[in-house]
Amino acid sequence: MNEDLLEILNLLSRLGDHKRYRTQVLGKLLTLFKSGLSAERAFLLTLTESQEYQVWCSQSSGGALVTNAAGNISHHALLMASKSGSAKTFENTHQDRRFRTLAEEESGNKVRWIRVFPLRAPMSTTFVYLDSRFALEDHKEELTPLEEGILELLRLILQEEDLSLSIPFSARQHEVVEDTESTTAETCNLTVEDPVQFGSFVTRSPRLISEVGELGKITVTDIPILISGESGTGKELLAQMVHQQSGREGDFITLHCGTINESLAEVELFGHEKGAFTDAVEERSGLLELASGGTLFLDAIEEAPAFLQAMLLRVLQAGRYRRVAGEVDREVDVRIIATMGTKTPGDQIRDDLIYRLSGFRIHLPPLRERPEDVLLILDHLLEAEKSSAVISPEIQALLLTQTWPGNGWQIRHLVQHMVAKGDMEISEETLATVLDVEKAPRTSKAPVGDLLGMAERELILRALEETGGNKTEACQKLGISRRTLYRRLEKHGLLQEENGES
Repeated sequence: MNEDLLEILNLLSRLGDHKRYRTQVLGKLLTLFKSGLSAERAFLLTLTESQEYQVWCSQSSGGALVTNAAGNISHHALLMASKSGSAKTFENTHQDRRFRTLAEEESGNKVRWIRVFPLRAPMSTTFVYLDSRFALEDHKEELTPLEEGILELLRLILQEEDLSLSIPFSARQHEVVEDTESTTAETCNLTVEDPVQFGSFVTRSPRLISEVGELGKITVTDIPILISGESGTGKELLAQMVHQQSGREGDFITLHCGTINESLAEVELFGHEKGAFTDAVEERSGLLELASGGTLFLDAIEEAPAFLQAMLLRVLQAGRYRRVAGEVDREVDVRIIATMGTKTPGDQIRDDLIYRLSGFRIHLPPLRERPEDVLLILDHLLEAEKSSAVISPEIQALLLTQTWPGNGWQIRHLVQHMVAKGDMEISEETLATVLDVEKAPRTSKAPVGDLLGMAERELILRALEETGGNKTEACQKLGISRRTLYRRLEKHGLLQEENGES
């Protein structure tokens, strides 16, 4: 090691002479760091202002450059390390598909652990990335003074050469477009939407990301909110998060509108005074009073009977109410959030009540209209159970081609089934049991290749439909290049259909 250090010092003294000395010293430093932490491979990379990865230096187990280095990096691991702002270690990554890289998808060889070290500011978007296909032994979180010094030297060299920029990190799933030879870096474009988490509500649907962003701007106001969508789309999760971020110190009180009895409606909503009726031996607070300073959540407002609608309208208009047998009006200090499912011909919800509740209105599409969220929600629910799943490509295809009539409830039941059985590898049998997939029109009897093609074709069609046929926007939604889109259109016979129509 002393000889290595002497060689590094010699190269450092000659950095100004030629750029090849910079490449050599970066490689030597990376070798020392990799060896000290028993890694198989090492990468030094930066996220540039143009949202591309630049791999300044990479080393395989034998010390050679890693072919297509950018395609061998787990962007999920980089995202987690960047968010924490500190070094992160990820073990058993071969069991968690979120850490899967493009190279692993193609070769099937999976790394077992990853360690990511962000360089300190102002080089905060430059990372040293280590991984290995072998088990992590003698794991130590604390770096030695030598290892800390190597990271600092890397930062100083890149800063001096003005090669790295301190810009916000944004890790995205991506497709490597065309590999190009470069003397300084390998690059890969990053184009797919990052997932957004709003409490327990997660999505990567571009339409929903925009709407949830707008919702976030009014959480601290008292504006009433109406959330519509089918059962299981996450309406109550969103309502609870609005309450939590509103700054209101009162409780989140729920009224299930379809279950309230007419004879008890006033008592339930407004409360009563002592002696208001025979059994009223003491006063009682109603839901409006219990929710004072907090949020009243009106669940399934479309099921509210006419008498309840009239009572709610009166409160919304006057801003006050009176207990049963009371003599004093009480001010209303609640945030109203209502949900509305799919309306049926039997529903007789008053338009003026809907107008009153729609200070801000957001619609949550069903999962069949946003299949990009299926695997994201599955991962999120598994994380809540401190678990992770092994999902083969053919099972992913099955998941993506389901119509999900129960939306998130079905995914939750799938997770509960897996956790209860202790079986983290999703099989067709599990899907048949939990989701009844054999009744779906596009399911398990097709060969694996057909299933994958089916899922890919459906996602392309949906992207084109949602973008009105705009291929540039469709590429952005799918996270692929325009050239790749045309190849896949031709593969699925969609290019001929287009040409025939035009």
